[in-house]
Amino acid sequence: MDKTVSVPYNIYVLFTNTREEAPEIPDKVVSCDMINEVLNTETRRNQILPEDPLNLFDINVDYPPNFPHITKNIAGIHMTLESFQTLLPAKKLDDNVINAFLLLMSTMANSQVSSTLNKRYVSPGFRKWIIRSQLWDYKIWVLPVHEESLEHWSLIIVFIDLQTIVYLDSMHVEPKTEWIKRLCAFIDTYKIVPEIKWSEWSVFIPKDIPAQFSNKPEFRNNCGVHVSAWVYILCSSKKIKFSEEDMNFARKGIATLLNDCQISRETKQKTIEMRSVFFENNDPHIIVKEFYGINIYHCVPHGYESTFDFITSYQI
Repeated sequence: MDKTVSVPYNIYVLFTNTREEAPEIPDKVVSCDMINEVLNTETRRNQILPEDPLNLFDINVDYPPNFPHITKNIAGIHMTLESFQTLLPAKKLDDNVINAFLLLMSTMANSQVSSTLNKRYVSPGFRKWIIRSQLWDYKIWVLPVHEESLEHWSLIIVFIDLQTIVYLDSMHVEPKTEWIKRLCAFIDTYKIVPEIKWSEWSVFIPKDIPAQFSNKPEFRNNCGVHVSAWVYILCSSKKIKFSEEDMNFARKGIATLLNDCQISRETKQKTIEMRSVFFENNDPHIIVKEFYGINIYHCVPHGYESTFDFITSYQI
């Protein structure tokens, strides 16, 4: 049976903090118009990307000319030579690389972009944006998670209509309970229904996804590349299965897309302003607590033959 979803889904990307946090700005300058301007269709048109994106795993794609001697600012995300160098084989991907690539992918998907959920509380400016915008119109939320103590990346995808959370980890390990609590707390705080019935929600932790284990020295530190690959599959409408052996090809593809992308000065400035709003001081509106009754499964989501089939059925 063909389970492919025909309804277009907007995706909502939740970035991690970059090393260079944006400066704080007074709450009074936050305006609905400013936020909407950043996210509207005209702004997205200013981001120049190929209509038919390259195959991220194409063996014929090489690094851009002069790589890694490239510097670039992508919507306020400063890509230095050191950032691009992390796209070389066996290097740990820089957080700026992942944030910038996910920004490009969300733009390709005709999507909406926001900021961070990695902290215990979200900022007042972020709360205002959530309240003033129709957050729940975005049916898929994507959250890259960075475990600093292990220097490890994983990915959480929330499918709102399905009341489903999928955790993708190339090391095939369990998500931290605290991460799920924080995500549930966020959903519970900004819900549009009187009460969330957590017994109707499910967390899937599948083990049939590509793993980053390899005895070859050239295949190391690929967790961030796996995260980028899954977001690429979700946003690009490409149904290309990948494995650990494809990660060095993906590194070249990511470098090419980041190098070729152009964003207008106007869009760049507005996005920087938006990021400043989100990186204000935190406030205690989100209370992390126990969420009893949520279902946790270690299997492929919703009876699909594979997690890949499930993800590609909900491509943007």
